Amino acid sequence: MASIFDERVNTALSDLDRNPELSFRALENHHTVSSRTLKRRLAGGQSRAIARESQQLLSIEQERLLANWILVLETEGHAPTHKTVREMAAQISKNSGGRTEVGNDWTKRFMRRHPEVYTKIGQKIDALRVQNTLPDILSAWFSRVKRVLTEYKVDPENVWNMDETGIALGVCTNQRVMGSSATSRIYKKTPENKEWVSIVETISAGGRSTRCLVIFKGKNLQSTWFKHTQVPDWQYTCSENGWTSNNIAVEWLEKIFIPETKPRVPGATRILLLDNHGSHITTEFMWKCF
Repeated sequence: MASIFDERVNTALSDLDRNPELSFRALENHHTVSSRTLKRRLAGGQSRAIARESQQLLSIEQERLLANWILVLETEGHAPTHKTVREMAAQISKNSGGRTEVGNDWTKRFMRRHPEVYTKIGQKIDALRVQNTLPDILSAWFSRVKRVLTEYKVDPENVWNMDETGIALGVCTNQRVMGSSATSRIYKKTPENKEWVSIVETISAGGRSTRCLVIFKGKNLQSTWFKHTQVPDWQYTCSENGWTSNNIAVEWLEKIFIPETKPRVPGATRILLLDNHGSHITTEFMWKCF
């Protein structure tokens, strides 16, 4: 976004273009811009922002995209901290071959260049209230989804939903057992040291699906875990607790979601719907999606 000063300059030049009879003094008085600046810009001079672009961490276009990303995150309930914005700026700079060191004061200068972005207090709200499925909450959520679908013209086949489910290995389902006739059922204790496995599944609104990601509890995959001859062609990995982690989430993006959900129409936008797990909102994960 152009600065307020540049907007005044551009408006003055537009007025002059529409009416060449206007004097520089009249433009200077009406738009509060010096005639020397107007003459310099007419002669091909650059704006202050463009002139300083080579000295900045990010280009004007990159900063515009970063500002838009911040605003989109806020509408989805994940307004980023200054630290997260600096991390994302470093990712963008690194991706374009620039430096990755971002000073603490960089965000202040960034916000001066982009007045549409500013700092405010993030008020905490109870997680149960956020997750509650009340009609007004659901309506607001569907309104946000509809806005994104309309803005980016997304086809149903490019709308994907990912979820993770867990399975306790070695624990049977409900069984018939013998006990007192005074009750119709009894709870059977399961071992506390049971092994946990998570499965990440993804499907599109058009009916397509990706390979599953299976996460075992452990440090390394063991061949003894795959005794059956017909092992599904899925992705298998490990974590300390059998749940997803920040690294596993990024690995899933790179090896499964991004290559296997490639749109049939080049350049088409994909939408990924997922829950509020911490591994889904890390800077690296969001950078890969962005």
